[in-house]
Amino acid sequence: MKVCYLSYPLDLSEYHIPSVVSLGYFDGVHLAHQRVIQTGIQIAKSKKVASAVMTFHPHPREVLGKGGYSRYLTPLEDKLDIFKNIGVDIAYIVQFSPALSKLQPDDFIEHFIIPLNIKHVVAGFDYKFGSKGAGTPEYLEQRSEGRYEVDIIDPILRYDAKVGSTAIRNYLKQGNISFVNELLGRPYYIEATFAEGLKQNRKTESLKSKISIQKPYLLPGKGMFRVTAFIEGEFYKGLLIFEPRKSLIEETENPVLYLPAFFNQLAVKGASITIEILSSIKEQESHLYDNHLSQVATLQRINS
Repeated sequence: MKVCYLSYPLDLSEYHIPSVVSLGYFDGVHLAHQRVIQTGIQIAKSKKVASAVMTFHPHPREVLGKGGYSRYLTPLEDKLDIFKNIGVDIAYIVQFSPALSKLQPDDFIEHFIIPLNIKHVVAGFDYKFGSKGAGTPEYLEQRSEGRYEVDIIDPILRYDAKVGSTAIRNYLKQGNISFVNELLGRPYYIEATFAEGLKQNRKTESLKSKISIQKPYLLPGKGMFRVTAFIEGEFYKGLLIFEPRKSLIEETENPVLYLPAFFNQLAVKGASITIEILSSIKEQESHLYDNHLSQVATLQRINS
């Protein structure tokens, strides 16, 4: 997948191949986002042109000082990995800036859609663009003038509400991982490193380590979670515990990961780990804390 970083005003000296572009911020790349992107890919195949996505970075709320979006379901690097795995040919990453935020919808079309040689646009029903979000997919269609086509994707509904990043973020903060994973269409994951060497938990015979999370992930609040840990090509079941924060700077203290006692000792401080969060252990089960850790100690490798 080719990644193109763009800014306003756009450099018009570079030629761009014809494409079908899916528009969106795509935080989480959840089920509704996937439908938008997959629709774009299918149209691109039928037209025999490249499939593309166009997203912005950082989040507009962050740039405009509105707050609430300094952490993400999918930081940019993760988002690009998902785009690639879905089958996107080109990712246009537009640097969001105060100047771009003032661009009128017509100017956005003339400065981005037309110069990038976009032949077909796909967007969700609630997509907004241009100054104060004045542009809509219907407006894109009205202003096409035969230069490009537009497909507008209807919402996906779950529990009588649309699948959206805001709902997923709220579920995650509440620790409702089952809803998060259902709306994402995959387990929520974070990438981290071991903040210390593995230590023996004598009481339960499991191993534990604090982990360091460098990317700006949105994290669950206080709680205990069942996880799958991907380490050095192997898969392990474990537990991840988020403690309450001790300062206003941190959302939580360094989470603590518990792994089976037989775990590969090569995972030293600084080693990389990917953690899929599968489900939460409910508060009313918390008195079974030691039981859960004992179960971890006797687990088998998933791929053994």
